[in-house]
Amino acid sequence: MKKQYVDTEWQITYFDVTGNPVRGYDIHGMVGSNNAKIKMTVDARGATQLTPFQVKRVVSDLRYLPVRLTETCELTYIAYVYTCPLVELLCVSHTSLTPLKEKEKKNEK
Repeated sequence: MKKQYVDTEWQITYFDVTGNPVRGYDIHGMVGSNNAKIKMTVDARGATQLTPFQVKRVVSDLRYLPVRLTETCELTYIAYVYTCPLVELLCVSHTSLTPLKEKEKKNEK
């Protein structure tokens, strides 16, 4: 069976974080955001899942760090380096990733 891919668009938001692993981290707010396109593999069930490798490709600051992803809801992920939350990723091109459903585009005249 041939691999299927889908292009998705993600809003990437960076956290303003202070703290340490012993006392914990405080998130003071969101610093900035941008959008990125990520090509995702579709599995046999028609679902996709974001991987740390894909995040490292679009967020260059995380390229050489150990990234762990936590899915907070179906379309939102938090990227952690060790135990520190650094980046939130929100899928803006689809309404569902399991199974894959694109957002409806409004016809503009």
